Amino acid sequence: HHFNYPPRYCLLVAESAKGIRLQNVLARRGKMKRAINNALVRTRNGVNRLSRALIGSEATRKLLVVRYYQLKIAAHNAMRKKAANDIKSLMSWRTAMKCRIDFSSEVYRGNALYGLGRVLRNYCGVVDSPKACIEHGVHFGEYVNQSETDKSELPALFTLSPYRLEQIRKASSVPVCIVGPYIAYSKDYLDNKSIEAIRDRLGKTILAIPSHSVRGGTVSYDYKDFINEIRRVKNAINAQTILVMLYYQDILNGDAAIFEDAGFVVVTCGYREDCHFLERQRTLIKLADFTMSNSIGTHVGYCVYMGKPHYSFKQWYEYDIVLHSEKDTAKAQGELFEQEVVRDAFSSCEEAITEQQLSICKKYWGFDYVKSKEEMRLILDMCSKAYAAPPCARQSRLRTELEKHENEKIRQLFCC
Repeated sequence: HHFNYPPRYCLLVAESAKGIRLQNVLARRGKMKRAINNALVRTRNGVNRLSRALIGSEATRKLLVVRYYQLKIAAHNAMRKKAANDIKSLMSWRTAMKCRIDFSSEVYRGNALYGLGRVLRNYCGVVDSPKACIEHGVHFGEYVNQSETDKSELPALFTLSPYRLEQIRKASSVPVCIVGPYIAYSKDYLDNKSIEAIRDRLGKTILAIPSHSVRGGTVSYDYKDFINEIRRVKNAINAQTILVMLYYQDILNGDAAIFEDAGFVVVTCGYREDCHFLERQRTLIKLADFTMSNSIGTHVGYCVYMGKPHYSFKQWYEYDIVLHSEKDTAKAQGELFEQEVVRDAFSSCEEAITEQQLSICKKYWGFDYVKSKEEMRLILDMCSKAYAAPPCARQSRLRTELEKHENEKIRQLFCC
């Protein structure tokens, strides 16, 4: 008041200064969290490198990692109940997150994520876990996880499409089996009667799939903007219900309240280590009439494979850690370019899957390469036979077995 400014102006200045101070505090906290998360990622990468140096066999190291997670999840499951595989455990994220994690013991921890190993063997009636590395989903660009290729000490690598094989071949000669989208092999979480009962109750439904956080890192985007876009699409197609499928990490981060406050129904596929993850995802997609997201990932091809139109809302998002620091700049740029190609194909809100979208999904997700039960059984059997060889000779054993095999059909199941 010393300069005779009106009180309201002084209040606005004070509030503005308070807001700036708050923004600065939040910015400093964000930088600190980012630094901590990046330090944790570097530590984890360092531990992995050290374990590879100390443990002579990569196959043994993989089995020890699986054993570690078995013990970790057993501790998590203490005092928790097994999921009932009912409507409540699918449609209530609170129920799903309280249930035990049903962890599938595999020869490689990556095969246990999302229940992929269990899904493939259950599909064809095989008891033993797949003796191969399974890429966890769609990949864009030339990045290849070296722990899954020539030095994996497992007979083969499973991937989605011939296009992905081309990228793998630039980095590795590992035997590859192209199997198409994994969701094709999964059963539903609920029976058809329960699914139809839910669909009748929900009416015309949109399944929204937000960008998700990762282990040790949180995703950031404009929630309000995405919520407004979901509402716009709801009005445009006259939908009655909005399901928002949140990743378990974002449930733990408290994001469910944001979407519930907007009047949406929040659901989840559970922890990524749960072998029922893909079953839940398949069933939630099946419940929808239309799907949408704000990022490009494996879910896009899964929705299209299930016959559900998909819309990708172009929205900026970032993570508070450096993802895939082992990628060089050229590979990272190639990945972004391919993602943009897919995003452009799904950038309009259409209630029917277009020929362009289907063509892109065939390219990246390998729709035309889904295997029959007999073919998958033969693939897993060949990998199991090769696994009996010493770890460093398993891939060469598979090649030898395929070369001398009389059945041309079996030889064509692998790309060596």
